[in-house]
Amino acid sequence: MNLRLFIIAITPAIVIVLGLYLSDRHDREPFKILVLTYLLGALSVIPIIIVEEMLLMFNVFTDVLYALYTSFIVAGLTEEFFKRLVVLKFPYRTKYFNEKLDGIIYSVFASMGFATVENIVYVVY
Repeated sequence: MNLRLFIIAITPAIVIVLGLYLSDRHDREPFKILVLTYLLGALSVIPIIIVEEMLLMFNVFTDVLYALYTSFIVAGLTEEFFKRLVVLKFPYRTKYFNEKLDGIIYSVFASMGFATVENIVYVVY
């Protein structure tokens, strides 16, 4: 894999999570919990791939309906469901999840973990 492409793939997520972490000035979340949420978001790719492949087996559409089905049902609902599940199963249950902004912060970290893996896959394949 080309190192330049790898750096291009991971840079957006790094910039976004660092920017978000530094912007949370009042009640900053523990770095360890944020990193674990990021890693769990990255690992959420595994069940997402399994469920998406199963949903694609049920596809009976062609042309525009196929595009709508794969974009909104297969990719959209599946990916967002598992990213939300990461937040609900891990950081939401900690004592540090104590204000509305925390939901946004943890959701972004889980989403960026997923996005990092997705970007790397796009670069490799």
